[in-house]
Amino acid sequence: MHSISIFNLVIGAYGLLIIIRRQLTPQIVHLRIKMLMLLVLLGISSISTAIAKQPIQVISLRLITFGTLSLTGAILFGVLRARTYKFWVDSSGFVIREGSWLTLMWWIIGISTHLTIDQLWNDSSTTLLLYIGVTLCVQRGYVWRLATRAYPNEIRNNRLTYKREQHHHRHR
Repeated sequence: MHSISIFNLVIGAYGLLIIIRRQLTPQIVHLRIKMLMLLVLLGISSISTAIAKQPIQVISLRLITFGTLSLTGAILFGVLRARTYKFWVDSSGFVIREGSWLTLMWWIIGISTHLTIDQLWNDSSTTLLLYIGVTLCVQRGYVWRLATRAYPNEIRNNRLTYKREQHHHRHR
């Protein structure tokens, strides 16, 4: 296994543990995707580094097949995980979400599927960070949509509080 693959697996696994832990505990629903976009950019950078250090033979049909399967998996598992969330309004008026054991199950199946596809494509895990970033963006967007549908008036409180926090942090 290539050192870049081991690095990706270690970083990906650590990040994934943090992400999953947060998804299984109650959290205020936000649509923040800046950090997730950073993860996508790190994933793209990781792929670029892997190609530069260890040229990967790119066969266009394999690349198209891999890209399609990977993107479809990222979208599918992001939506499936979002659908496992419970939503409610807490005593402060915030819309809260919390994952369940089904959320964890879809993470395990999704990551296993992606790693299998990744191994078939280039015998490494170079696209893991990109996959995690994309699937989290899809999940976050779909969670926001579900929460907004279920609590259209209350979700405004989440948005306004987030804007106030951002304003407060900028003025520090």
